Amino acid sequence: MKKSIIAAALVASVLSITACGPAENIEVAEENYDAAEETTAAETTEETTEATTEETTAETTTEATTVVTTEVTTAETTEVSAVTEVSGNAEKKDEKTEEFKATEGFSSTYADLDNRAFGYNGKVLKLGESSFQDLVDAGVPFSEDDLLDADNNVKSGNTSDYYTLHVDDSKYSNLQLVFVNDTDTNIKLKECKLEMARWWAMIPRPTYDEERNAELKADLEAAAKHVSFAFPLTLTKSELIANSGDPTDEKLGTEYKNPGEVYGGYRFTFDPDSEVLQDVSIELLY
Repeated sequence: MKKSIIAAALVASVLSITACGPAENIEVAEENYDAAEETTAAETTEETTEATTEETTAETTTEATTVVTTEVTTAETTEVSAVTEVSGNAEKKDEKTEEFKATEGFSSTYADLDNRAFGYNGKVLKLGESSFQDLVDAGVPFSEDDLLDADNNVKSGNTSDYYTLHVDDSKYSNLQLVFVNDTDTNIKLKECKLEMARWWAMIPRPTYDEERNAELKADLEAAAKHVSFAFPLTLTKSELIANSGDPTDEKLGTEYKNPGEVYGGYRFTFDPDSEVLQDVSIELLY
C-alpha cells in the first residue's frame, strides 16, 4: 500500500513537471512564431516596396526614355525633312540652270544674223572675226594634217578646203569649218577668217531602242561640254521659232537670212519625228 502511494506520488510529480515544460515551450514557440511572422511580414513589405519602387522606377525610366526618344526622333525627322526640302530645291535650281545657259558672248537670239558664232571649250568664235589660228588656240581638234595647212597661202577672196572633225569626247558629233581670205592680198590659212561653221550629230529618235537612245543622249551631253552655240544642242523647232520668229525660208531646212543672202545665214535641220535639232550651219556671204 505504501509502495502504491509512493508510486502514485511519483507519477503525479512527473505529470506535473511534464505539464509545466510543454506550456513554457508553447509560449516561447508562439512568441518566436509571432516574431518570425512580423519579420517575414516586414521583409515581405520591404521587398514589395523595393519591387514596387523598382518597377515604378523602371516604368518611369522606360516612359522617360520613350518620350526623349520620340522627341529626338521627331527632331531628327524634321531636320532630315528640312534637308530634303532644301536639297530638292537645289536640284530644281540645278535642273533649271542645266536646261540651257549660253556661253557669255553669244546673243540671246538663237538665229542672230548680226552675231554669227559658235563656241569651243567656252571660247566664242565669231564668223568673219576669228581666224584659223584662233580656233587652234581655242582647242578645236584639227587633225595633224589639217594643222600642216596653217602656213599654206590662200588667194584674195578664196575660201579654204572643208575641215571636218569629231568633237572631243564624242563619237557621233561633228564639226565642219571653212575659212576665207577677205583681204586684197594673199595670206596664210592661219590668218584667214572663219566663214562657215556646221555641226551635226546622230541624235536619239523615237524609232531607236532604249539602249541606243541612252548611248546617243550620253554622247550628245559629252559633245555639249565642248561645242556650243547661242542655243542648246537639244533645240527643237518650236523653241527656235518661239525665240527667233518665223523663218525666212523652209525649202532646204529652217532658214534665217538677210535679204540678198543665198547661201549665208542659218540653216537648221530637225528630226521629223521628234523635232530635235540634228544639223545646223552658220555661214557668211561674201
